[in-house]
Amino acid sequence: MTLINWKDKKPAAVRKKNFKKKTKKNLVIHNIENVELTVIPEGSVAICSESIKVQDILIRPNNTRYTRKVWKTPDGKLIRAKWPVHINGQFGFHLKSYIISLYFDSHMTQPAILRHLTEIGIDISSGEIHNILIENKDLFHKEKEDILKVGLQISKSITTDDTGLRHRGANGYCTHIGNEFFAYFKSSNSKSRINFLEIPLEFCLLPGAEISKINRNGKSI
Repeated sequence: MTLINWKDKKPAAVRKKNFKKKTKKNLVIHNIENVELTVIPEGSVAICSESIKVQDILIRPNNTRYTRKVWKTPDGKLIRAKWPVHINGQFGFHLKSYIISLYFDSHMTQPAILRHLTEIGIDISSGEIHNILIENKDLFHKEKEDILKVGLQISKSITTDDTGLRHRGANGYCTHIGNEFFAYFKSSNSKSRINFLEIPLEFCLLPGAEISKINRNGKSI
């Protein structure tokens, strides 16, 4: 006979019930609708209120037209206000983030993303989706390097590991550096100590410190 410690392991029904209770307790309510009784017997008295929470989602376009006035100065020069700094092209950052999430997190193909966005009313082409996923990603690369830089500067210890991966039909490797505070990943074609040392670890050195150069045989030079 097997003894079960119920403090460590609860029945699935109990765990599921507790999870739902905790989740719905923290729900943000966006709309409130009152449901009224159509026929109320004379003399009846309302004694309390009941409510239920229904989760739903709205996926629809949210297009904005920005306008600005063009002014002509007495000397004939035309001046106008600058567009908001977050505007970069004809697609907003929420839509761009949604496309990136569908592609990388949900593993949707670009044709599937195009069909999905077209069905909900987004006027976009396959080429524009491709550009959002591939082009002008220097800001993301800089953010990735900044994560490694700051993470190494504030961490007392780090762990590193690498694993095999395939990209465009070719074998490669992905190196991980991090701890409980940050995670950094870098892809390469090599799996060696040299590959790890070639990652910019100088970020973690104090001003004036130097990094030793290592040759392919693992010896200092």
